[in-house]
Amino acid sequence: MIKRYAKLNSEKTSVEEILTCPNLPTAEECKAHMERVTGIAADRWIDCTGMYYVGTGSKWTGSIFNPPKPFPSWILNTETNEWESPIGNPNNLHQNYWNEAEGIWNPGPAELGPDPNATE
Repeated sequence: MIKRYAKLNSEKTSVEEILTCPNLPTAEECKAHMERVTGIAADRWIDCTGMYYVGTGSKWTGSIFNPPKPFPSWILNTETNEWESPIGNPNNLHQNYWNEAEGIWNPGPAELGPDPNATE
């Protein structure tokens, strides 16, 4: 099985990129392989195989990855490891999108109108 490894920044707080490691038996062997191939120290590589949400910009706490923060106002729920809007999520069956400027959920898909989060 191909394994995914996250390369941490030099402060070891966020993910800079994700690379795959060949099928080596142990995490230590994968980290050593990544160090040989990239020149980046083995202690900056974290196994993230099976963690679909880990990507560039994810934060590393030293024990878990947090997905990138989608909007400045959102708050991390440390029990679910998911970002939540400051007013909760709409409790309906409609597709909604977050309007950061107004701090509200707008109904309907964003592509039906101008993106309120767009900056020009």
